[in-house]
Amino acid sequence: MRKFTAIFVVSVFIFTCVGCSNSSDKTIKTNAASIDTQSKNITIKIIDAQNDEQHYLVQIMTNGKQTKDMAVLPESKFVITDDKKEAKTEFYVGVTYTIRVSKTTVKSTEEYFKKPKTGHQTPEEEKPLVQEEFIPSAESNTLEIKVNPS
Repeated sequence: MRKFTAIFVVSVFIFTCVGCSNSSDKTIKTNAASIDTQSKNITIKIIDAQNDEQHYLVQIMTNGKQTKDMAVLPESKFVITDDKKEAKTEFYVGVTYTIRVSKTTVKSTEEYFKKPKTGHQTPEEEKPLVQEEFIPSAESNTLEIKVNPS
């Protein structure tokens, strides 16, 4: 009888854990879907009149934002511009972002993260040329950033 009671208690515990984890997953998916409707792909275009063949490292950071119906978590991401000095990435509408632009010799984020870092000293290519704040709107399609104003 004790063995049966122990098996029953363990079984109830396992089913309760599985049931709770499935219901919270549904909540996360529902919240993620509502946040996704507020996001938009925007092209970052670097304007550099001095250097036609330069790639740029763009660091995009936000402290996040919370409203009654949604929350955007703090994040930091990197993109590398292509040969046209453009990069496309996702932004959440109405959230304040800090954008830092630096020169780089690499042509992809994979190559950038494989490259060894110097530790406490910042290499020349990681020093930002420009730092701007950006709040995307529903109408935003392109963000132009001038790195060498004439």
